[in-house]
Amino acid sequence: MPFIGFDEWIPDQVLWNNKALINAKNVIPGPLGFSPIKSYSAATSAFDTERVRGAKTFRHSNATLTTIAGSRTLLKKYSAASWTDISDAAYSTDNEFGFWSFAQYGTLAVMTNLINPVKLIENIFHPYIE
Repeated sequence: MPFIGFDEWIPDQVLWNNKALINAKNVIPGPLGFSPIKSYSAATSAFDTERVRGAKTFRHSNATLTTIAGSRTLLKKYSAASWTDISDAAYSTDNEFGFWSFAQYGTLAVMTNLINPVKLIENIFHPYIE
């Protein structure tokens, strides 16, 4: 990334006749000034047509990760670089304010959208012990 040189960031100074940097947006501090933030890119495309309404990542004892995410009508699990549909019912999360909540109790993953029956998955997660 190219370096962008700016003066010191001192937002508490007056704006009139001030040569310092007042606003610093979309940049990160560097050793000699500020650098632009890299653009975002999608890691996967599991929910191409729907907005994700909640997600949680579970860490296995062998350090592998499993992510569960829910949209308005789907519930999917991401493991080993692929998404699997784990919806076993027709979900209908509220269009405006609906979301998924996730919890973990030992080796049990619990998911709810507060509208449909609670979804339970056993042995999804083995507690990580340091």
